[in-house]
Amino acid sequence: VIDWILETIREKIGDKGTVGDLLAGSLSVSFALKSAGYNVVMNDINAFSIRLGQAFIEENELPDFSKVITEFAVEPSEKMEEQLNQVLDYLEKTEEVPVPHYTYYTDCYAPGGRSARGINRKGNEFERRFFTTEVASRVDRVLGWIRHWHNDGFLSNQASALLLSCTMRAVEMRANTNGTFHESILTNWDERALKKFQFERLDSDLLKTMRNGGDHVVGDGRPSEEYARDAPRMDLLYLDPPYNNRQYSDYYFMLNQIAMHHTIPDL
Repeated sequence: VIDWILETIREKIGDKGTVGDLLAGSLSVSFALKSAGYNVVMNDINAFSIRLGQAFIEENELPDFSKVITEFAVEPSEKMEEQLNQVLDYLEKTEEVPVPHYTYYTDCYAPGGRSARGINRKGNEFERRFFTTEVASRVDRVLGWIRHWHNDGFLSNQASALLLSCTMRAVEMRANTNGTFHESILTNWDERALKKFQFERLDSDLLKTMRNGGDHVVGDGRPSEEYARDAPRMDLLYLDPPYNNRQYSDYYFMLNQIAMHHTIPDL
């Protein structure tokens, strides 16, 4: 369907121009537009979508992580993608924790957590099992360091967004769910959830799209009908609204939490 969307856009405005993607979701259309050479204006009410846009759409190069890397006594690589990998390697392996250190995901979303038990809408007791204790503990540590580095000025907004985006992807790959975060599997463990927490490294296609140039704008996360009044001029507006009455925040709340973790004042 992406090919059809791009073909239709070319028929309307040609090979160049500015296209709005104001219900951007997971950014599949925004990525395709940037890769095809269009300028992109994207927005979405979900924080995870805004973070992805700040990480991969708004800028045309990876951010500098040298300030962070020198903090853990390693010589920064001269290549930006290798700097990112140095930071991801550290976050995967370190046993150190920032001060203060929060255990929110271990407490709320792993078995045995202090706040993991609750009562569902049917009145039945349950225990959240979104992650194993090992994975949840690593998520707490990873997000803690991102929060610490961001608040201490070691990360640009793009760098914070990129690390959070990598974390969201890693969490999706280790979540004990049936595809979304509407609820966890309560009776058993999905095989992928039992694996060790691990970041995916950025592939060459994603890096090529990111570096494709252009002048791109990421919105502020307001409802798109409000943002559209203040958005930059666009040659064409693409809208892909929800197909039903489901509250998408229920299905993606975990990713939205992660996307906002470094800015939440009181965890």
